[in-house]
Amino acid sequence: MGGMINVFPSTYLINKLDMSKLEVTITYATLTKNYDTFGKMENYVRLRVSSGNSATSEFKTKIVSGDKEKPITWNETVSIPIQSKTNTVFEFAVLD
Repeated sequence: MGGMINVFPSTYLINKLDMSKLEVTITYATLTKNYDTFGKMENYVRLRVSSGNSATSEFKTKIVSGDKEKPITWNETVSIPIQSKTNTVFEFAVLD
């Protein structure tokens, strides 16, 4: 889906095991296209987190109804444990 998503990350140390916790707040998205033929869009955000050790975690927001070009609001925060000094990839997708 075309559009924009607004995310506010913050990090802090969990313990001395080189692990950190990243808090990501998914606030809203404004979509530029409606892929539904009938009815309203029922959108959610999927966040996939992949770290250097090939472990992948997946998080999903609640489903929210919306319309094209009007902001869809979630305001959901997820805490993600990540290992320090690894390449961590965050993949965000707004799905219907």
